[in-house]
Amino acid sequence: MLVAAAVVLAVENRQMVDIRIFVPVVAMPLWTALAVMLVVGVVVGLLVSRPRK
Repeated sequence: MLVAAAVVLAVENRQMVDIRIFVPVVAMPLWTALAVMLVVGVVVGLLVSRPRK
């Protein structure tokens, strides 16, 4: 079910978007930008929830 949702998300969000990252403007498909933000969010969540030593 999750794979089907990911495929639908990618197919429905194929249009190119301009994303400003500080100064440069990056053009990429919307689904790629969403996937990158998902990965960044997961990494940050894992780093924040890591037990302290």
